[in-house]
Amino acid sequence: TATVALNAGSGGNYANVIVVAKSGGDYTSVAAALASISDSSSSNRYLVYVAPGTYTETSLVDVKPYVHLQGAGQNVTVVTSARSGIASGVLNGATVRMRDNAQVSDITILNEATTNDVAVGVYMENVSHGALLKDTTVKTLGTVANLNTAIYLLEAEPTIRGSWLQGTGTAPNLVGISSENGDDGFPRARIDDSTILAGNDSTESCAVPTGTALSLFESSPTINNSHICGGARAVFLGISGFPAIHHSTVRVSTGFNAALTETPASGIVSIATSRVDNFNDAFEGTPPRCAYTYSLNYDTLDQNCSNGPVAQ
Repeated sequence: TATVALNAGSGGNYANVIVVAKSGGDYTSVAAALASISDSSSSNRYLVYVAPGTYTETSLVDVKPYVHLQGAGQNVTVVTSARSGIASGVLNGATVRMRDNAQVSDITILNEATTNDVAVGVYMENVSHGALLKDTTVKTLGTVANLNTAIYLLEAEPTIRGSWLQGTGTAPNLVGISSENGDDGFPRARIDDSTILAGNDSTESCAVPTGTALSLFESSPTINNSHICGGARAVFLGISGFPAIHHSTVRVSTGFNAALTETPASGIVSIATSRVDNFNDAFEGTPPRCAYTYSLNYDTLDQNCSNGPVAQ
C-alpha cells in the first residue's frame, strides 16, 4: 500500500488503507479502488484515501459497508461522472452509491450527465444512521431530461453533516435531496449544519424560481442548523410525512407561483426556531406548522409561518 500523509480528520482505526492518486498510489481510479474491496466488516475496516485532483469515473463509485472514502478536502479532491439513468433505473444515474455503515468525507462529488432522464450525485438505499456523509460537496450540473438531484434516498435514513448539497443544471426538476419510502414507513434521515439548494441560481439566495430543496415522499427527516433554499419550493411533501426543521434558514424565491412548502396530501412540515424567507406568505395545500419563527426582517411569524397575528 502506498504511503501518504493522511488527513488528520480521518479518525478511527483502519485495518486497511488504500490510496488513490494521479501517480504513486495504489490506484488511479476511485471506482476501481473500491471495487477491489471484498472483505470489509466491522472488524476489518477500510480507509480509501483520494489524493488531490479530479477523478473522472465511468463506473459506479460504490462505497461498501465499513469503508471510509476520504478526500484531501472539498474542491481539492473531486470525483465526477456523466452517469445517467431512466426513471426506473435511478441507481444507473448515480456518481456515488453509499451502503449502510459507509462513510464519505472531505471530497467533492459531481454529476454532469447530458443524456437520459435522471442524474444523481449520491444514492443511498436501505441505510441506517450509520451511513455518514460529512464535510462533502455534492452537485448535479447536467442537462438530463427529467431530474437532477444531489442526494437520492430510497428507504434510507443516513446521517449528513457539514455538507453542501445542490441540484442545479437545466433539467426540469432540480432537487437538493430526494427522499422516498418503499414499504417500511417514514425514514428519518438526520441532517445537520448543511446547505441544501435547488434551482438555476448558483448562489444561496435561490433568486430564480426553479428547483425544490427537499422533495419528500413518506419521509420524515430531521434537519438542524442548516440553510434550505429552493427557487420554486423549499419543501415538497408528497403523500405523507413529518419532516422537522430546527434552528435553520428556510428560503424560497420571490418568483411567480413560488411557495415555501407544498403539501398536497396528508402530513405536515414543522419549522421551529428558524428564519423563514417566504416573501409572499405562500404555501400550497396544508400549511406548515411553525413555532418561534421569524422573517428576514426579524418580524415574528404566526403558526403558519406567515405575517398574520401571532397567537398568544
